[in-house]
Amino acid sequence: MKKVILSAAALMFGAVTFAQQDVNHAERQEASQVTNHSSDVDANRADVDQWNTSQKAFVQQVGERNSAQVDQSDGAYGGTGGNQAMIYQSGPYSLSGPWYNLQYESEAEDNQAEVNQAGTTNESALYQRGSNNDARSDQGLDGSASDNKVAIYQGDFDNYPYSGNSGNDAFAKQEGSENSSLIAQDDNNNDAMTAQDGDGNKVYVTQTSRQDGSVDEGQMALVEQYGDMNESTVAQDGRGARNNATTYQLGNNNKAWQKQYNTSDDAGDENTATITQGTLGYIPSDYAIAIQDQRGEDNEASITQYDGNEVASNYAQQDQDGDDNDAAITQENVFEGHDNFAKQIQDGNYNEAIIGQKGDGHKAQQWQKGNNNFAESHQQGKDHKAFVWQRYDNNYAFTNQNNIGNDALVVQSGGQSATVDQLDGSGNEATVFQSGPYGMPYGAPQHCDFDSPIGTPSVPTPDDLTLADPCPDCN
Repeated sequence: MKKVILSAAALMFGAVTFAQQDVNHAERQEASQVTNHSSDVDANRADVDQWNTSQKAFVQQVGERNSAQVDQSDGAYGGTGGNQAMIYQSGPYSLSGPWYNLQYESEAEDNQAEVNQAGTTNESALYQRGSNNDARSDQGLDGSASDNKVAIYQGDFDNYPYSGNSGNDAFAKQEGSENSSLIAQDDNNNDAMTAQDGDGNKVYVTQTSRQDGSVDEGQMALVEQYGDMNESTVAQDGRGARNNATTYQLGNNNKAWQKQYNTSDDAGDENTATITQGTLGYIPSDYAIAIQDQRGEDNEASITQYDGNEVASNYAQQDQDGDDNDAAITQENVFEGHDNFAKQIQDGNYNEAIIGQKGDGHKAQQWQKGNNNFAESHQQGKDHKAFVWQRYDNNYAFTNQNNIGNDALVVQSGGQSATVDQLDGSGNEATVFQSGPYGMPYGAPQHCDFDSPIGTPSVPTPDDLTLADPCPDCN
């Protein structure tokens, strides 16, 4: 059973928990089914409705029971739309032909895709292979949207084909201008949803779960960004249980990056990663960066940051490598301070790390390399530093600093326990070094060493969509 240990100080601090923050997420919208006017119940359907100038639409369906809808209309708002839309639906692959000349064939089943665009220079491309896929793209249907892009790929495109690319869902909605969204999903039972409102936002979600028999359960990703110039990347690799990643950003110039690996031959326990920047009483957060990386299984990571800005920017990074690790970071600048920094790395199994920070000039960095280690650091006030790293197994470290000018350093080797409380004072310093049966082969560091913040990877944007004239020489 996973341990979830929250001390009294953590509960007093408030939001440093592993529970998801109370956020009103956008509602998932499924693709509409196009009305079948044919007497054949298995007919593929396509409904294209274009209004006004410079719009293009391409629909190709292969197989049975596909449904497609394209709406591009901006006539009521001046008709300046240069929209393009492409829906291409194929299906799961099956082998046919003699053994010496096997061929892959495509048979679509139960796919649906919908594109709705209004405004100017919108682009959307939806490809689906496999069975029971659903995709929908929505871009600013109020007539004011421009320069948006959406690309959704589901199935296996230009890679080794799997016949089980089924049960995928994708939803992307964008309002404003210059937004980009790209969702790519492979294998079965994946879900993805993005919602953006603002200017210059980017979202990139890719989920790959190479199925191993019936044990693969796919991935789930939710990304919401409200504001300007936000970026987000979610990448989840599979062959494990259903990983979940949720990113919510409210404000401007925030960045978030979540990566979950969990590659195994059998379905294990899911990884859960949550990044929330902004939203405490709908207080936006600007220039906050959050990074999470999980590689094993049954890991849980949560980062919550409020009220960052260009001067008082939050930064958080968590890296968990083994199994059954928990990590939580909460950083606030509400009514207080600047320069929060938090970094946690856990390498083994069954480790737990908690950081909570308010105020000015904070830094907290915790490393845990072994198993069954616990580290918790809380800082309120200003000018704080805390450095904790624990090398082997069964170590416990707790630091709590309040007021100004505090420093704390805790280094432990194996089976040690340390508690540091510096409260209601100023100019405090504390150093604890403990070794166990294994010793500390590299000696004890004498100073708090804080790594430089790392940046998030650049978010790719969908390629430009160019649809050819189906009849260029027609008179």
